[in-house]
Amino acid sequence: MDPATQFAATPCNRWLGCRLLERSRERVVVELPVRLGASIAVCQCTIEQDGRLVASGTFTFLLRDRPSPSVSV
Repeated sequence: MDPATQFAATPCNRWLGCRLLERSRERVVVELPVRLGASIAVCQCTIEQDGRLVASGTFTFLLRDRPSPSVSV
């Protein structure tokens, strides 16, 4: 499976509306749709392998409106 298809098939990427623009050994470029008035969340991640830091990055997420949970009476 090519990287763009695999990226598009990942549920989290579909939910956030992400699109893979570029992928190489050096970097990955992802497009996130942004709407005016939307809330943005930022998450910093680090990846360790055998106790060594091998990667780190900051991810920005668009928090879309969610339906209110139904209340039973």
